Amino acid sequence: VERPVRPMRAQRLPTAREILERMGGTGAAEYKFDGERLQVHKNGDRVILFSRNLENVSGHYPDAAGLSRTHIRAGEAIVECECVAVDPDTGELRPFQELMHRRRKHGVEEAMRAYPVSLFMFDVLYAEGVDYTLEPYAERRAELERILAQDDQVKVVPSLVTGDLDRLERFFEGAIQDGCEGLMIKDLNSVY
Repeated sequence: VERPVRPMRAQRLPTAREILERMGGTGAAEYKFDGERLQVHKNGDRVILFSRNLENVSGHYPDAAGLSRTHIRAGEAIVECECVAVDPDTGELRPFQELMHRRRKHGVEEAMRAYPVSLFMFDVLYAEGVDYTLEPYAERRAELERILAQDDQVKVVPSLVTGDLDRLERFFEGAIQDGCEGLMIKDLNSVY
């Protein structure tokens, strides 16, 4: 904990059929939010946030650190999430470009008020002394759900395990309607 882990990277494929074929016929589809990927390191009350480039960005997101402190029930954990700007009046998700107003050295308090965030958790790498990077997706997902206290500001990303292209297409359409960029499809048997 407190040393960033190189994040798993996605690979693009042209069709949903090819994606499912690569996954052995069935995959876990998750909403892909338009925010900043954060790796949250929690050690008691100490929380450090790292960007996908392994940069410490805790100073830009003190509210995200606070949400992680109160919503991750494990005393020690490393989890990954998408940090997304939210319209304070409507609750609608804002685009990534608006979140980037948070990436400055001064005026962080004002930026927090103007561009509040929600956290959408999607993976756990470590919790309470257990390395989950070598565990399959389903075990990591179950542990993430177990250690997370969810509410309107902190949630586990919506997920659908399927091998049915029609169900996958409907889930994709729902993600777009909910303001997301699309879907991430994960291999059920893959380690981190």
